[in-house]
Amino acid sequence: MKTKFTLPLLFLLVCLAGSCFNQVDEPPGTLSATLVKNRFFNLMESALIRTGLIVPLSNPNPDREAEGYTLFAPTDHAFKEFENRTGRKVDDLQRDFLHELLQGHLHSGILAGEELRHGTFISMLNGNEIHVVKDQQNTFVNGAKLVFTDAPSTNGVLHGLDKVIFNSDKSVLDWVSDFKSEKVFLPGELSIFYAALWKSGLVQELETASNLTVFAPSDLAFRQAGILSEQDLENWSPQKLKEILNRHFIKSNTYFSHELNGQKIVTQGNEIIEIDFESNGSLKFSFQGSEKSTNAILTDIAGSQGIMFIIDRVIGEY
Repeated sequence: MKTKFTLPLLFLLVCLAGSCFNQVDEPPGTLSATLVKNRFFNLMESALIRTGLIVPLSNPNPDREAEGYTLFAPTDHAFKEFENRTGRKVDDLQRDFLHELLQGHLHSGILAGEELRHGTFISMLNGNEIHVVKDQQNTFVNGAKLVFTDAPSTNGVLHGLDKVIFNSDKSVLDWVSDFKSEKVFLPGELSIFYAALWKSGLVQELETASNLTVFAPSDLAFRQAGILSEQDLENWSPQKLKEILNRHFIKSNTYFSHELNGQKIVTQGNEIIEIDFESNGSLKFSFQGSEKSTNAILTDIAGSQGIMFIIDRVIGEY
């Protein structure tokens, strides 16, 4: 398969292969200055300004033992992908959540690209860790691909990402609750999934579960399946809801998006699902001989119990 690049991405790659970040006659500035002078990080810069995190990145002499930061910065294209898939603007992210989210892109200390070794866990300012995985061609951190490394600055180093990282120590239920209660963005999401977890009795099982991969259907996905609201769940038995929801939980294995393609996976309901994950974010689930495609609205939402995806279709027959 031939790899296709959009013009902005081609320009980014050419720019990064050259010296757009650090002209010979222009010494590097702070991390904030690096973002400002590069046109591919306008949305990251705006988000850092909104949360106040731009301030430490503007300080040429950070008051830290490591004397610098490592910034994993999603490109504007990464933020636009988030907006296109969720139907929300970056400004729709709640400020407190955005602050925590961006802290999850910052490491206290300077890590060069060559130090991002396969299997490494990196502690971030939000108190959590990101996981580095390498294959033959690419390096990923929590499912986001590094599009370049080692843009220099006087107070750290910047690495570019093709995706916004969602990492937290929240449980699955806490993540779903936060989406539902509009703590993540406006308007809320996953309200029907949240109610279905309670109605089915799966909440009790989730309390002790670990190493999960969860495919959480969006509210629109449930409406397309005929469940228009939480109240409509009254027409469904707990047993039937549990049967449906179990297809959306992969037990004993966590998968980031780049690890899903071609996987044949046993669900929590002991059914086999084959998954193909396309680079454009579409998922194809093969379940009991039936192939159906779905779009991943959000991928690689990491928490204390594993990885969650928000998808736009309910898996299987219902």
